[in-house]
Amino acid sequence: MACRGASSEGVRSGRYDPADAVERVPPLRRRFLLSLLLLPGVVGALGLGEPPAGAQTAVDHGPARAMVFPVIGNVSYTDTFGAYRSGERTHEGQDLLGNKMQELVAVADGRITYQSNGGLAGYSLALTDDDGWVYTYLHLNNDTPGTDDGNASIEDTFGPGIVKGARVVAGQLVGYLGDSGNAEGTTPHVHFELKDPTGVTVNAYTALQGARHLDAAIGSEPSPIPRLAGADRVATAVAVSKAGWPGGAAEVVLDAGDRYDEALPASVLAAARSGPLLLTTGATLPEVVTAELDRLHATKVTVVGSVPAVVGDAIAATGRTVVRLGVAGDPTTTAVALANEVGGAGGVAVLVNDSRFADGVSATAVAAGRGWPVLLTGVSTVPQRTVDAWRSLGVRTLVIVGGTSVVAQKIEDFVRTSGRCAGSVGCTVERLAGADRYATSVAVVQRSLELGRSVATVLLGTGTSYADVLASGPLASHFGGLALLVDGSGAGADAASRSFLTANASAVKQVSILGGSGAVSGAADRALQDALGLH
Repeated sequence: MACRGASSEGVRSGRYDPADAVERVPPLRRRFLLSLLLLPGVVGALGLGEPPAGAQTAVDHGPARAMVFPVIGNVSYTDTFGAYRSGERTHEGQDLLGNKMQELVAVADGRITYQSNGGLAGYSLALTDDDGWVYTYLHLNNDTPGTDDGNASIEDTFGPGIVKGARVVAGQLVGYLGDSGNAEGTTPHVHFELKDPTGVTVNAYTALQGARHLDAAIGSEPSPIPRLAGADRVATAVAVSKAGWPGGAAEVVLDAGDRYDEALPASVLAAARSGPLLLTTGATLPEVVTAELDRLHATKVTVVGSVPAVVGDAIAATGRTVVRLGVAGDPTTTAVALANEVGGAGGVAVLVNDSRFADGVSATAVAAGRGWPVLLTGVSTVPQRTVDAWRSLGVRTLVIVGGTSVVAQKIEDFVRTSGRCAGSVGCTVERLAGADRYATSVAVVQRSLELGRSVATVLLGTGTSYADVLASGPLASHFGGLALLVDGSGAGADAASRSFLTANASAVKQVSILGGSGAVSGAADRALQDALGLH
């Protein structure tokens, strides 16, 4: 959703009209119109009006000005500069849509020349660089993390030492993204503006497109929680491999990095083979993966499902044994092939929704290392291939991970009454679930503790993206520890996970975060430090 406020100049001059024409149309139509306003040139094409005569003249195309990108982590935005707003306004900035508590950083060396905690712009600040250019940030966070209460402490709004007149350097933490002021009720975002030294507002889009992205704010205190991270999901899986298998591993499982539904059952096989799960993307074998296979002195690689044939051929050309399991683009069949390879000696299989990665990742944390194959289901229909697999494996108990909105009650009823598990018409069913993905993760962790895992080692991964947590299952199994999902944005949705960490803080001896700041932000890192009492 576009920022409902005008520029900071418009806000301060009182030209904002709360009865915006777009706001008066019905909600469904309003969303349609707002989506159109995000497209360059649509305003004029629709005849919605032109900026009023006498309005400030703005540069049509912004300068390619070198700067640091103002937000740490992923955001989305389109060029909405100059879009007409009612009340004789135009949109004079760019709305960078993200998550509450994402870190905002100084885009250049300079001074904080404006700071406010009220009005339609909400919590806001302006930075003037050493050349006289002014960069304005509107709608900073005003909520206690995890709420929309409007009662944020100053530490959750502005960075340390950020006051009017303060000197800052490019990349320094200046605040946190939010929805304060007239942005309440919209997608959390920062309205970012650029003015040249003469005071003319210019389009920041070109500068943002060319800006240098940082992984973390400069000058922040080093976190006591180490990270296992790389430049992307492939490199992060390699970092996990190096941490878990410093002395090497004879067998490795290789999965396509964009197919989490294949990686879930593959991680169980990796644990069964006492090796890491590595990832690949694209049509060729990444050099970083080749280097890791060499470091591990791996002699056998199991290539899973959708990994391109040329990748398997490239590995075979190095003299390694390559075994392919599964069918490209068919995760259910691939999961069955992997389950058959793992076997059913324990008499237990794990059933997860093939489109809900968070519960699936939690499931692999308990399944990996116990020889419990992971099988896939839909929300309300279980594939016949999955049913045939647990019957042929001699499964007696099915562990369903996730609530009934993830795996419907009727599937559980079918399994109990007609599953035809070994020695019975029905199957024993155990459901591990909580009120949300984080509570489900805690339920899985608690079950893992009952089964002999230790809280001494805990791996923390984001619950909102699968890329950096796929390799957590084999590593947790290798260490005999736990893998727990957390809210990587730092917005506080992971109350269950943080409560678990606080309750067990004294027993945690080794803890690591999987992924860089784009996966688990600095704000999330600090919240985890608080939960573990590491300050």
